[in-house]
Amino acid sequence: MKQKDLGLDLSTRRTRKQILLEEMDQVMPWSELLALINPHAPVAKVRYRGLAKNTAQLITLFVLSKILMARSRLLQGAKA
Repeated sequence: MKQKDLGLDLSTRRTRKQILLEEMDQVMPWSELLALINPHAPVAKVRYRGLAKNTAQLITLFVLSKILMARSRLLQGAKA
C-alpha cells in the first residue's frame, strides 16, 4: 500500500511524469479511452501466445488509442 492510496500525498514537487499524465488526461480522459478500447480488447488471463502475436496486439492497441486521441483533438478543433 502506498501513501498516495491512503490520501497522504506528502510530496510537494510535481514530476514531469505527473505533468505529462495530467496534460494527457485533459486531451483524452483515461476512463473514456478505456471505455472505447475495452470492447475491442477485453482483459483476460490467457496463456502465452508468442512474442510476435503479443507484440502485434500491443501495437494495434497503441495505434487505436492514437487514432482516437487524434480524432478527439480534430473534433475539438472543428468546434472552435
